[in-house]
Amino acid sequence: MNKRGSKAFTLIEVLISSLLICIFAGSLTYLLRAGIYAVRSSRLQTKQTMMVKSIMEGLRATPFNELYSYNGSSFDNGRGRVSVIPSGNDLVVISAEEGVKLVTLRSRYQ
Repeated sequence: MNKRGSKAFTLIEVLISSLLICIFAGSLTYLLRAGIYAVRSSRLQTKQTMMVKSIMEGLRATPFNELYSYNGSSFDNGRGRVSVIPSGNDLVVISAEEGVKLVTLRSRYQ
């Protein structure tokens, strides 16, 4: 019953094209998920960076004698922490949960 020059697809051709479509769809799904994760991660890091910078601006306005009162304090429901490290000049470190860290040197003569 097989006629030469038939215009129909064979079963092998249909299976190979279905396999290629599945591989393409799987790759596309993986790329979309990776992109969504990257956008969410970037958004969280930007939010935390802005929060840390805001706290640092508040500490810059704080008189030097009161700076140590912020040592060990937390912000954003315990997700971030402020550390004041005494040295010749005072090192202030503010870090957030996702690895955002801002370090500044405060001189007692500023």
